[in-house]
Amino acid sequence: MPTITGRSLEPREDCSEPGSATISTDGTTVTVEGCIVGRNGCMVASLASATYDAEADELAVRVATRDDADTDELCTQQLVERGYTVSVQFDGGLPGTTTVTHDGADGERQVAQSDTGA
Repeated sequence: MPTITGRSLEPREDCSEPGSATISTDGTTVTVEGCIVGRNGCMVASLASATYDAEADELAVRVATRDDADTDELCTQQLVERGYTVSVQFDGGLPGTTTVTHDGADGERQVAQSDTGA
């Protein structure tokens, strides 16, 4: 049975399709590359959760935006696009399915789903 051994989110400069994500696998890692929309210039992408449901054989990745401003910092009042790469490492195989949800300026919605098991 697959178990999560690590999870991380790295910001990316590239953000070509706002509100989208792609899912790929390599060995024991599920990688999600996406672009989430934040409500102002101080918002950054953050990994809200990456959980594995053994009964459903599903990895659920939830990416949100959070305010990264200092207390005295002013933020641009415009929507911003934030690219990211999420990596989730597994031991014991890969999940059968991976689902990605964004919780950004346009609310919470599923943006990708893929069969990821071998």
